[in-house]
Amino acid sequence: MAKPTRVSIAASLRPNPAPDTPTYPTATTQHAYDTPLWLCIYFPKLALEIFTASNNTEPAVVFIQTKGQHVIKTTSISAERHGILPNMTLSAARALHPTLQAYNTNSTTQQHTLKQLAHWAQRFTSKVSIEPPQSLLLEIHGSVKLFGGIETLQLKIRQGLQHRWHYTANTAIAPSTQASLLLATTGHHDIVRHKTELRSALGNTAIGALPINKKRKKQLGNIGARTLRDLWRLPKANLARRFGPELVNYLDHLLGKRHEPRGSFHPPETFTASNELPLEVHSTALIIIAAQQLAEKLCRFLHNRDACITQCCFTLYSGKHPASTINIGLRIATRDARQILALLEEHLNRIKLTTSVTKLTLSAQQIQVFHTITQQLLFEPEKASATQSHHVDALLEQLHARLGQQAIKYIDAMFDHRPEQAHHFTKTSINASIQTPDSHHAPRIQQRPLWLLPVPEPLMQKNNRPWYQGPVTLLTGPERIECGWWSNNSIRRDYYLGIDTLGRKLWIYHDLQNPAQWYLHGLFG
Repeated sequence: MAKPTRVSIAASLRPNPAPDTPTYPTATTQHAYDTPLWLCIYFPKLALEIFTASNNTEPAVVFIQTKGQHVIKTTSISAERHGILPNMTLSAARALHPTLQAYNTNSTTQQHTLKQLAHWAQRFTSKVSIEPPQSLLLEIHGSVKLFGGIETLQLKIRQGLQHRWHYTANTAIAPSTQASLLLATTGHHDIVRHKTELRSALGNTAIGALPINKKRKKQLGNIGARTLRDLWRLPKANLARRFGPELVNYLDHLLGKRHEPRGSFHPPETFTASNELPLEVHSTALIIIAAQQLAEKLCRFLHNRDACITQCCFTLYSGKHPASTINIGLRIATRDARQILALLEEHLNRIKLTTSVTKLTLSAQQIQVFHTITQQLLFEPEKASATQSHHVDALLEQLHARLGQQAIKYIDAMFDHRPEQAHHFTKTSINASIQTPDSHHAPRIQQRPLWLLPVPEPLMQKNNRPWYQGPVTLLTGPERIECGWWSNNSIRRDYYLGIDTLGRKLWIYHDLQNPAQWYLHGLFG
């Protein structure tokens, strides 16, 4: 009996085989970039490098526990040189290298690190998306011209990852998220500028590298599909009927034929950072040095978000005593580390540290949008009030820090015609502004002296004229104030502006309830 001939299913799916003619462009091709343009950063050893630096020469691995066994998930380069590979059991790996460093996988720390990397990546573009468990996607179409070209931008990102973070990373650029992700995860550093170039750039990618389940990969292998080029030669309708619409949809996303909505990463609204001190510190100067690192980190956080703060908090920890809290208040929102440190130094000089400090924490809970202040190149008197106000606010900040919040009082205007009740002193927070009465409801008053006597001083009267170390000449008046009849402190007075023999301006009044008596109520400067 003749042996049946085995025919590949791929042949029956292929209507008219045609030669594949890839048209992968050269790097010198000049075109307008497609929109959008995605740069993928893939961290193949992130699960391990969160525990140890990438330049660590000791063999190390990260393992996961599955089916009662410890299975290796990620290996260092030095471990690979000893024959230790992923999916190997930890016991087998220790047989190859007894002093192997092994770490249990920590998904929480890995995702936190990925968020920190996403926050750092926002200096290159505002649209950064996290692709768990170890990739970032950056939409860089609007940043290419700003950074001097697509190659320069990719180089800056790779240098920043290498020099600052010391993480192993692969980068790739493509017009679709799935294409850039696939190129990066397969170790290609390609730059694909247009959707029409994706077929030739991805055609040789093995089916085993696709993010699909093992069962589907095996089925595709059974029909003779080894690379993406083999799949693209098959009719889409037959491919969807045999393997489901998910595979066809993925291939469409890969070639940019389908739009894939993707949310952007938004940094946290709060900031917290700590600095563990190597020794117990008693000196204010050493605490300021440790605090400087935290303040600079906070300001970098604010600059990256184009934000500012009006309040932050330093917490000083001691091993045996309760923590001490120092609240830094600012009247004008800032992101200047020097200003924050200057106020912290004022607070530390005012209080006495009775214990040593082992840890320092800086936190900022209320992050605000930063608004720039335009400075004038030439002095203009009508625009000088804003600058003067800024200097006054800086002085008040220092006084609050040096003397304490309770030492600063503000004058609050009241809706009352009586001079004794027209204002009062109040204690407010450093962020509060001086309140003034509503112009529609505030009483219309004439000129008032800055210095009011606590209790009006009775004046003598000679020749029907008030006398204050000599005769007083009345300049203006009277201004009648009759108020407070609803209370037990009513007044009926005629106020005058007078001048004595020494040229001093006086604010005096004639009491209508006691017509024979004059009083001195205030003096003008």
